Amino acid sequence: MSGGPRGQARGWLMTQPPDSIHSWEDLCQQFITNFQGTYPRPGKEADLHAVQRKDDESLRSYIQRFCQVRNTIPCIPAYAVVYAFRNGVRHNRMLEKIASKEPKTTAELFELVDKCNTLKIRPTKSKL
Repeated sequence: MSGGPRGQARGWLMTQPPDSIHSWEDLCQQFITNFQGTYPRPGKEADLHAVQRKDDESLRSYIQRFCQVRNTIPCIPAYAVVYAFRNGVRHNRMLEKIASKEPKTTAELFELVDKCNTLKIRPTKSKL
């Protein structure tokens, strides 16, 4: 097994001009400078507050987008998730449910969301 760099790191290293790296510190600094922009950053609480339900968007689609953003944010408190969801959902029935049940945890919130979404998409029975 080779101990040298592979993939993009190797490609980058091979394109460095001769005598441009004089020490381990130089190599580390240049490497970090080159690759730091490609690292996916963890999300922030503000990212979650920016997720707003669009006028023509289904509740299910909004929930999926919200959860995708939520899953990028490490260590976000439950109250912040509930607050961001409530402010972004823009769905009267869902807002009524949240106001009446006042979920305190994300588990309570998503259980409520799931119930509301299931009721909304359940087909109605024909009275024939």
